[in-house]
Amino acid sequence: MNLSRVGTANGAKRRGQEYVHLGAGSGYNFIRGFDVEFTNGDHHLERFKIVPSGRGFRVYLNDNNLDDPVPARIDYGTIDQNWLRNAPH
Repeated sequence: MNLSRVGTANGAKRRGQEYVHLGAGSGYNFIRGFDVEFTNGDHHLERFKIVPSGRGFRVYLNDNNLDDPVPARIDYGTIDQNWLRNAPH
């Protein structure tokens, strides 16, 4: 496999936001690891998901409202598109 990039993207969901967008490389991105947490106390989790979005990922971590800040980190890798097209099948 030919990784064109390995990196870490950081960001924080602010109050009122449904998700935080974390940018990644140009190509086919995959998650190598992640860290998200509520920083203002204990919460009952309503939704958690990480979805691909353009050149990055959307990270959703919400309880019953959108009033909590949430820092997020994703470790990712990017596979070169040319390598995928020419890879043996």
